Amino acid sequence: MLGSYFELILLVGTLASGVIVLVDRIFFKTNRDEERVIVLSSSTNSSKAHKITLPVVLDYAKSLFPVFMVVLLLRTFVVEPFVVPSGSMLPTIKKGDFIFVNKFAYALSMPVWWKTKLWRISKPKRGDIVVLHYPVNTKVYFIKRVIGIPGDKISYVQKHLYINGRPIQQHVLHYVQVPSNISSIQENLFGVQHSIWIDTVKHDVDFHNLVVPKDQYFVMGDNRDNSEDSRYWGFVPKDYISGKAFIVLFSWDSHKSSVRFRRIGHILR
Repeated sequence: MLGSYFELILLVGTLASGVIVLVDRIFFKTNRDEERVIVLSSSTNSSKAHKITLPVVLDYAKSLFPVFMVVLLLRTFVVEPFVVPSGSMLPTIKKGDFIFVNKFAYALSMPVWWKTKLWRISKPKRGDIVVLHYPVNTKVYFIKRVIGIPGDKISYVQKHLYINGRPIQQHVLHYVQVPSNISSIQENLFGVQHSIWIDTVKHDVDFHNLVVPKDQYFVMGDNRDNSEDSRYWGFVPKDYISGKAFIVLFSWDSHKSSVRFRRIGHILR
């Protein structure tokens, strides 16, 4: 939720500081320069010119405007950082991972008014890890994996995924250390190989032949039995997808109060 307010703060800060600098340049800068010249020409002591100082508000605006502008442009159109607060994407993404999201992977959006797309670049593909606006509360961001694209027919039966009648291949990873109730599985989603966790104790609700509507997507967490996703709150409209997660920049283990150095620079797939 903080992300939405931070973007608004950046936009307001950029506009406010920019307007102050512009108004000064149009109405006041010329007079101030002329006054400075008069002081210099009428005095043998050039230090008197320093008495003509910039107003505090203008001084701050001139310093902060380029900072606000650069951060706003980078965050809106290039990359945006996110801290992952839950384990719904385990084992691919861990709680405490600080990730970067590619904001121009699919479309360029207006700052704050993110539903307004300036330029569409590509479409999400099956297997992409995306950051999205939670459809139930769009101020909240979720991170999930795209499972179904428009037109796909999805079934989930006894914790096995089927897309367009084709079973998605799964192989148990026996060598991976996981909690006793967890089965670590490698899933091949039409060429995108990734690991998922299945809770062998929890029961799941099966569904059959769910058709993904036009311009919407079906997403799931890799921690299949501990993820709130499209199985519970439905499809994701394409305009709700903010970007594609691609790298772990930093990772903090809150249980051990330590940095996960091996996670730094990890490419997300």
